[in-house]
Amino acid sequence: MAGSRQSSLTAWWLAAGCSLSGVISSVTNIASLRAQTTTTLTGTVVFVDGYFVGADGGEGIFWNNAADTSSADNGGTIIVDASSRRWYREASGAQKNIRWFGGNPSVADCTSAYVAALASLTTNGGVIFFPKGVYTFLSSPSYTYPATTPFSVAINGESQDVTTLSFPSGSGLSFSASSPLHTVHLRNFTCSTSAAGGSTVGISLTNSVQGGDFGQNDVINVTFRGADGGALTDYWNTSLSVTGWGNFTHTSCVFYGPTAGLSGIGVSLQGVASGGFKYSLIHNFNSCSWFNLAEGLIYGTYVQGVTVSQCNFTNGTTDILIPTGAVGCVQLTITGSQFAGSGERIILNGALASLLMSSNLIFVAANQIGLALNAIYGQVSIIGNNFSGMSVSGSFGINVNATGYTCVVTGNVFYGLGNGINLLGASTGGWIVALNNYSGSTNTVLNVGSNTVGTITQ
Repeated sequence: MAGSRQSSLTAWWLAAGCSLSGVISSVTNIASLRAQTTTTLTGTVVFVDGYFVGADGGEGIFWNNAADTSSADNGGTIIVDASSRRWYREASGAQKNIRWFGGNPSVADCTSAYVAALASLTTNGGVIFFPKGVYTFLSSPSYTYPATTPFSVAINGESQDVTTLSFPSGSGLSFSASSPLHTVHLRNFTCSTSAAGGSTVGISLTNSVQGGDFGQNDVINVTFRGADGGALTDYWNTSLSVTGWGNFTHTSCVFYGPTAGLSGIGVSLQGVASGGFKYSLIHNFNSCSWFNLAEGLIYGTYVQGVTVSQCNFTNGTTDILIPTGAVGCVQLTITGSQFAGSGERIILNGALASLLMSSNLIFVAANQIGLALNAIYGQVSIIGNNFSGMSVSGSFGINVNATGYTCVVTGNVFYGLGNGINLLGASTGGWIVALNNYSGSTNTVLNVGSNTVGTITQ
């Protein structure tokens, strides 16, 4: 050990109030620590220079816990040597560095290190930290939460594209929970793939138990993209899939599809068809962006309480979709967001109770629709939005093709559209339309039945 490192270790040991006699030693790596015996390593504290080589992030101080005679070697924080002594890594707090377990950008496959780090979590969980670098996974690791509650798992990087978890083929990470008090936190990294879609999922989150007094979950500052930067052909078939799990905040995330072809799904939200509660409840998307995707956000069966605020959907085919046949969909709020792409921007093919849209900017492509309502819906408020088109006769700001109840459209701008609002599919009434501006649009409101159309401004 170099003199400076010896001095540092000596200072740490003295500060702990311990004697220096026969206690300070050093070995080159974890493999060397495992090979030690009571004759080759006689001290009670050892500094390991690195997991593989010196200063590779796996270095650290270990102490011999003579009271422990049974714990297994977990690959990072407890090491068992050739004399069956248990060496404990000196580590404060819950955060565990992936490099302590042999996960390193220089390693061909970090899967085993990641699995070992998760397995080392005890009591109520903890944090797995990925420092700067690209970490390659040659398989798709899954984690099943223990029965312990509450239990939380966090995967943290340094920041998007500074820390990258790379999956050359197959899906990425998956987590399976079984309690409302199981929580997950994904923060500050990029999840990338070298595959061209297929059935791959970047991150899959599933909870078999919904509702109740559930804990807070979040996905913050995470980018999903192809290993080619999202510019060519690599993409996740589904970047983020959430089934059954609820109470999520999704903040400053980016979801990329390929430039050519506009394929893949950004986010898929689903409830659970069986069970008592069924709902994936509460998803708040804030300052997120979707690019080049076939579907940006899928609002599936038994989902409730979704908000989309200050988000951007760019160059996709469909930005927000409730699929045909979806049931149990309740509450969708879209505010302060921008939509632009080649297809219909927002398509609600499944029944929805409670829709609020306000202060959004929606660019409507030629012969496309800004907002399509194609199922039974109720309690709709569309207020203060801007639907802008290309003065093409086949374009619609809002197209209604289903029964509605207590629906209000007011204070919106429908500019340069073939048709501002089409209510011909809503012959049973239920709509109040008033005080909207249709400047540059060929048709203002196409109405039939008992819908109420008030003042039209130009």
